[in-house]
Amino acid sequence: MNFGERVHLMRRRRKMTQKELGEAIGVSKTTIFRIESGEFSDASQQIALMARVLNVSGNYLLGLQEEPEPLEPEPPEQVAQGGESSSDTTAQRVPNGPP
Repeated sequence: MNFGERVHLMRRRRKMTQKELGEAIGVSKTTIFRIESGEFSDASQQIALMARVLNVSGNYLLGLQEEPEPLEPEPPEQVAQGGESSSDTTAQRVPNGPP
């Protein structure tokens, strides 16, 4: 399920219209429609990819939690080197990410 589908599902569960949700967050009904239809999916995909690359939750990047919690425990050698090593590549650190 993608971001737009999740928004749609949760809006419907809360018995809200697109107009009501839009008014609650300060955007138009059309913007909510575009989010739900997947037109704005790039942003959520980029947040998910950045979170995997940086090994933190999307909630942390979005400011929904204060402390960065790793998605996966970092190997001891990466922690000692500040999370980076000369042999690291984005493809190695991003599970299921694009090549």
